[in-house]
Amino acid sequence: MTCVHDQILLAVALFDMEEIAYCFMPDHLHLLVEGRSEASDALGFIHRAKQLSAYEFSKTFGRRLWQPSFNDRILRDDEATLSVARYIFENPGQP
Repeated sequence: MTCVHDQILLAVALFDMEEIAYCFMPDHLHLLVEGRSEASDALGFIHRAKQLSAYEFSKTFGRRLWQPSFNDRILRDDEATLSVARYIFENPGQP
């Protein structure tokens, strides 16, 4: 999934985001990102990351990667980023 992750990192840079944690699961991705400035665009980032990575995946493997929609959750001030990152890292994802 290196080709997919490389494209996600490209979108991270384009939309002034920071990737904190990720874990590729057999049928989805857990990804924790944070905006680095007021200009960061989380929704734009998701759309571009899916577009770039899906194109690269399709070129490499000849099949579709993502479903049309996605689930997101915004961390509130009282939620610890570290505990969410720990949850992501402890998932039994693919290496």
